[in-house]
Amino acid sequence: MKLVYDINLFIHAAAGLLSLVVLAIPLVAKKGGQLHRRAGWVFTIAMAVVALTGLGLALAWALVPLQVKPLDADASAERIAAATRSLRAFGLFFATIGLMSGAAVWHGISAIRINKAQTARATFVIIDHLAWALLGLFGLALLLLGLRVSMPLFSLFGALALFNAVSDARFLLRPPNRKSAWLIRHLQAMLGGATVAITAFAVLVLRRYLDPSGGFQLAFWLVPVAFGTFGTIAWTRIWQRRLGYGRPSATT
Repeated sequence: MKLVYDINLFIHAAAGLLSLVVLAIPLVAKKGGQLHRRAGWVFTIAMAVVALTGLGLALAWALVPLQVKPLDADASAERIAAATRSLRAFGLFFATIGLMSGAAVWHGISAIRINKAQTARATFVIIDHLAWALLGLFGLALLLLGLRVSMPLFSLFGALALFNAVSDARFLLRPPNRKSAWLIRHLQAMLGGATVAITAFAVLVLRRYLDPSGGFQLAFWLVPVAFGTFGTIAWTRIWQRRLGYGRPSATT
């Protein structure tokens, strides 16, 4: 089990690094151009691998926590019980993060598909709604867990997952009238995936070198999310102005 876990972790880290390397290319390349599409697909596939392997890691933490994170042989029963509870709680946390990244890139691609297709295939429609529903359920569970165990990190990311789920549901259930709404949705979803990638890099790499004592570990989770959120808002407004969102929707 430990070997399978370690291989999964390696693939997870490698895919995350790849997504980070190509992250900026779709943002600066000509929208709809060959470079934009190719780099975008590399980022999408890498983030899909990150999401799937992340869910696998979270599942291991939930089902066999002490096999993948073993304690000392002389650990007391109380310590074993506490470690098991903690690892399972973080299993839910990382599962929610995995769903956030997976749902983000799925809805980013889904926005393009919805724009191009006159009628959506039933399988894709089911996955569209399953993605936001699962994200909402996991987000709610994480939010409630964070409130119960007084973990602001859990509560914040649970609330963020809920917010993302509601945004995805609103776009699917009540699509905006503007023809360019799909482009804004694609942009927002992909930037959401980018925020997850940057946050993972900050937590797994930067924190190890900049904060080895762990005194500021919460900041390595929150600062990238804050920058990603404000960056998404700013980038969205730039594109809304380019697309004439200040004018009547019939012209867009």
